[in-house]
Amino acid sequence: MPSRRAGRKIVSFLPGKKKDIFILVYDGGSLLLGPDAASEMPLYPGRVLSYMELERLKELAKEESIREKALVHLKKKNRSRHELVRLLIERNGADFKTASKVVERLEKDGLVDDRAFVSEKIEEVSFRLYGPWKLQEEIKEARIEPLLYEKAVYQDEEGVACKALAAFQRTSRHLPLLKKKEKARTFLMRRGFSSLAIEKAVASLEEDREAVLLALHREALLLRETLARKYNVPELERHLSSTLLRHGYSRDDIRRELEENDATHQRH
Repeated sequence: MPSRRAGRKIVSFLPGKKKDIFILVYDGGSLLLGPDAASEMPLYPGRVLSYMELERLKELAKEESIREKALVHLKKKNRSRHELVRLLIERNGADFKTASKVVERLEKDGLVDDRAFVSEKIEEVSFRLYGPWKLQEEIKEARIEPLLYEKAVYQDEEGVACKALAAFQRTSRHLPLLKKKEKARTFLMRRGFSSLAIEKAVASLEEDREAVLLALHREALLLRETLARKYNVPELERHLSSTLLRHGYSRDDIRRELEENDATHQRH
């Protein structure tokens, strides 16, 4: 039985189906090799590989396999250097040394570029209608060099904030203006916009009077039904009024709603 460290004879060495990939078959196994591995040493049928040579080729084959997996990750989206190393370790079982070496090669080939990643991230965050604080957070998570993310310039923050509010307004037409502005500030703050951009965007909000009055009427009816179980008429009116005030409706709108309700009851 041959020693584990005995030489291995090459049976065949042929191009694979993929470009720049070679298949090395030796007595005891086979390896998929990239162009770097294929030029590392003379490889031809009949040549006997020493133990050290075979181990080196196995190492290069492993790197080539991890490189192929890295290219799959990059095909889906641009990745930062740190993010790609992490993915290769966590999802593809690479060790840190191999993952780092592969990513370093990809950097030299121009396939991994943290500057390009930052530029793309700016466009992506803006397209998703998030603000500059969200951008800084995502760039920091990608472990980009501080100098790169500190120079990241977010374009037209106020304009993006207004676009984000347009989506918000579709679900807040029924809110009175004060309440709408309060919720809009919270909405934009959570999306990472600055205070200045938030105030400028919120200043453009308007109240949909028809939707607000309809919402007030419906809410007053529901509250009246609930409060009637606990309070007599004078107390009910007081609690109803104070609750509607807390919900952002104006005193004048509440007064008119209560007067209209009283007039309706008197007619019946």
